[in-house]
Amino acid sequence: MISPRKLIDKVNWEPVRELYYEVETFFLFHPERIKSLIESYGAKPKEPCAPQPGRLALVKRTQLAAESLTDLVVKTSELLVKACEVGAGVVILTTGANEVLLQLAPLATRRVTRLIMDSFEAFWGSLARKYQLWIIVGTRTLQSRAHKRELCYCFDPAGKCSYQFKTHLSAGEVQDGYLPGRQVKVFNTGAGPLALAFAGEEQFFELARIQAARGAKIVVRLGEWPQELEITTLSGEWGRAQENNFYYISGKRIYSPTYLSIDGSGVFVVAETDDLPFIQIDVNLARLAQCGEDPGAVPAVNREIMTGYLPNLYRQLWNL
Repeated sequence: MISPRKLIDKVNWEPVRELYYEVETFFLFHPERIKSLIESYGAKPKEPCAPQPGRLALVKRTQLAAESLTDLVVKTSELLVKACEVGAGVVILTTGANEVLLQLAPLATRRVTRLIMDSFEAFWGSLARKYQLWIIVGTRTLQSRAHKRELCYCFDPAGKCSYQFKTHLSAGEVQDGYLPGRQVKVFNTGAGPLALAFAGEEQFFELARIQAARGAKIVVRLGEWPQELEITTLSGEWGRAQENNFYYISGKRIYSPTYLSIDGSGVFVVAETDDLPFIQIDVNLARLAQCGEDPGAVPAVNREIMTGYLPNLYRQLWNL
């Protein structure tokens, strides 16, 4: 029996094909159908999730490649079950928020795209609620007629959605019509107090200090994972970790205060394994808290390496 899609693809009149796929997409990706599909399909954890402080699961967009909506639900469910089993306190997709669902678009028209993206919050919110997990999905650009804004979604275990907009823009982004967000948020996830930074925001001193002042112990950089970096090369993420006594996660690299690393570099590189469909990140929040109880101890430990990184700034600070 020939499927309706094969029949409609033989039609030479494009408006008829577009109308068919718009109607099909409306029904397939209706938010209520998405919720029902997630409840019906996919594995369930054997036991309720028991998140461990400091444990995160970072997911690459390629791990969620799928050919159908049901296939995507099953793959995502299996990944989240595995995250529950290892005790991940939060699951983070650092980039590809649009592509996860739009890979299933039958046509790349504006109406089909809008119909699919209208189910975005229903899809991720239902998964967060079903598996009782914190799920962070980034990044996405919202565009109006005059302006654009970049944002990330954070879903709590109840399925409630919160947003973090990019607050610090480059000159090029301003010229391109981007507007900055007005609020810096810290999410009390199962892994610990966590803040988010978009690509490029690791260069802004004040943003990291606001995040630390609001209680963040972990900051995760969103966007494409950085290319491999020589350990001897110092970066904005490394500097922010030293200044604010927290962990800064950027792809497979973890930047920490130097006193928390064995070699004193403040840089850890996490190895990928075939056993997990994500990269498991573990940070020691207990030790971070112990060292943070003595505010004078951290600058004393980090002074030499920090003055080498930005000598003029830090010498001025310590001479105040």
